[in-house]
Amino acid sequence: MQKQRQIKTTIHKTSHGCMISDASCNVIQLEFGNLFLRFDAKGLAGFKQCIDQLDLDRYEIANESKPYHRKVFVALQPTGVTMAFTREEVLELRELLQVAEAILMLKKLSYDALNYPKN
Repeated sequence: MQKQRQIKTTIHKTSHGCMISDASCNVIQLEFGNLFLRFDAKGLAGFKQCIDQLDLDRYEIANESKPYHRKVFVALQPTGVTMAFTREEVLELRELLQVAEAILMLKKLSYDALNYPKN
């Protein structure tokens, strides 16, 4: 039996990123710059919390002398992958995640209401 493919829709876009999900919001994809990440709702909430809690001033001061253009680092444990951002990129990513989270909540409620068992 062939697996039915769910249509994906764009949730929100910014100049450097977009958020996409399937109709049931079970799979959420984040494209930002050269990053492409896949989440379930819990994973997205955790990632958003991590990005929201970044102390940009602290990172910029701590990494001021480093030769990197991007001064804000986010390690994805336990993968060993570290993402690097500028202040402006983090602010844009926060906006993308905040708006997408609200839209995804409405989309999930709508999907659940439409698929609620009828008695």
